[in-house]
Amino acid sequence: MRKLTILLFALLYAGAVCGQVKKVAMLEPIVKTGNVTDLYKEIILAALEDAITSTQGYEAYTRLNVGQITKEQAFQWSSGMVNDAERKKLGVMTGCELICISELSGGENIFIKSSLIHIETGKIIASPNELLTRSESKIYEGCQKLAKKLVGGKVASNTESGSSSGGSANNTSGNQTASNTGERGVLINGVRWATCNVAAPGTFAAKPEDAGMFYQWNRRKAWPVTGKVSGWDSSKPTGSVWTKANDPSPAGWRVPTLDEVKKLLDKDKVNHKWTTVNGVKGRRFTDKATGNSIFLPAVGCRYSDGTLDEGYLRGDGTPSGLKDGYYWSGTQYDNALGFCYEPDYAGLNNCYESRRGYSVRPVADN
Repeated sequence: MRKLTILLFALLYAGAVCGQVKKVAMLEPIVKTGNVTDLYKEIILAALEDAITSTQGYEAYTRLNVGQITKEQAFQWSSGMVNDAERKKLGVMTGCELICISELSGGENIFIKSSLIHIETGKIIASPNELLTRSESKIYEGCQKLAKKLVGGKVASNTESGSSSGGSANNTSGNQTASNTGERGVLINGVRWATCNVAAPGTFAAKPEDAGMFYQWNRRKAWPVTGKVSGWDSSKPTGSVWTKANDPSPAGWRVPTLDEVKKLLDKDKVNHKWTTVNGVKGRRFTDKATGNSIFLPAVGCRYSDGTLDEGYLRGDGTPSGLKDGYYWSGTQYDNALGFCYEPDYAGLNNCYESRRGYSVRPVADN
């Protein structure tokens, strides 16, 4: 797995949860019959996790290292059964109230049966099933239906999986728009942030979860977020602040300063949480006082030679699709030029490689 060594700040999985949210420990699916590859198991687990977390009042956890805990404690899930001692021990170790166990049967399609079990009592709350077509998009659709049967309520559609603690995850408060035009932004801890990344110079991406384009520090030229590129500028950018002439932000907006970034990271004023919006993972920041929030997609970066960041790798060395989020600030500080977040950590770090291509999320140029 790739290690982060170049950051200004890392905004990662905080783990603070609203008091009314029920935590669900997601166990690795069990293959009962037929052929279901590890890749399909990963896709199904991720899709079901997203779908459950999309339901108001629930939050699914696989990043609590549940799999490692079960191995270390020699828990036996292979039969799909959970004894009282193992179930309660898992609850204590993870802090979860519920367990979700899924059984898979592989054929032309994949049959999934999922059971939601109360950790303390052992009561099976629900045990629905669904037939999943072998394609990633269809699996996500099927898991949305399955999650609705498991936890009830309305599973979010075209919204995010998860909610920001201390405020509404989808709060617009009359001042947020996802449109490419008429961007009004969102006021968070005294700073008005745009709701979308910068796309081509002078334009916003169409939606908050859209990647936009990558930029090298203090340069206006945009680079695509996918594929190979030619003509990459490998020279080191100059200056200690991002100049107005080189700022790719739309009119009325600019690259944020380091102080403005620090306000976004102020834990006393702002909650932040790793979540998913329309299948795109990233981090949501929510003002504790107002509930105003923005979502920053985690779309990786381009390295100093222009090659694309492949993100986190699976055990076999293939890309998992999970990436960190890298965003520039306009202020140089002790060789620090940008900020970054991962799924499971939050903090400030140095970022010294200004030739890299990062995302830009601007602030209002008041």
